[in-house]
Amino acid sequence: MKKNELGLLLLIIILAGCGEKTTTITDMHKETPPPPQIIKAGDGQVVLRLMHSFRGSDDPCKTVGETAATANYLDHTSWLVACPIDDAGIEDIQSNMQGQILETLEGYVLLNVPKN
Repeated sequence: MKKNELGLLLLIIILAGCGEKTTTITDMHKETPPPPQIIKAGDGQVVLRLMHSFRGSDDPCKTVGETAATANYLDHTSWLVACPIDDAGIEDIQSNMQGQILETLEGYVLLNVPKN
């Protein structure tokens, strides 16, 4: 193979790698998280922004995003979690994860759960 042909072949190989990003099998299986569930008070104000299941995909207890009602409870050392008021998981979070009940908002018990 001549020097010019080798250079041209190398250029083609390099340019072939500059195309659009390819999708891998891993990319195809990544799920887009669902939008947060919004819980509003009777006056229409957003009270809770329920983000992701806390202990597993089918857990009714959810991590909580910031709203005017929750802003004072959020910090980097703990999770803020909301469970339906009658959920048995509240006791589990308290006894096994040192969760502390903060208050009840619109049918949900708000808990502070240390990240340790």
